[in-house]
Amino acid sequence: MNDAIPIKIASLTIANASDARARFLEATGSFASVTIAADAIETIDLAGLQLLVSLFRHARATGKKAALKGALREGVREKILLAGLCEGPCETGEQLSEACAAC
Repeated sequence: MNDAIPIKIASLTIANASDARARFLEATGSFASVTIAADAIETIDLAGLQLLVSLFRHARATGKKAALKGALREGVREKILLAGLCEGPCETGEQLSEACAAC
């Protein structure tokens, strides 16, 4: 099993949730750690946020690690705030990682 894989995905929405889920499951099945480039996420909706929380739960349950790294785009930050996933402003992937891991 390889150590880590970075993932860049531009859209985490209901329209591509199935494909993103498959990529995440494949990555966690083959690698000890999965890192998502937060700055690559251009669009996200509630389905995408649920998918991220699911990724963190799956990683924890299988003894793997998941993380988001980098700055979040303004539109993504707004959706996270509206969804109430973070208690306050969520500026970085690292902050979003903490919120997802806490769910």
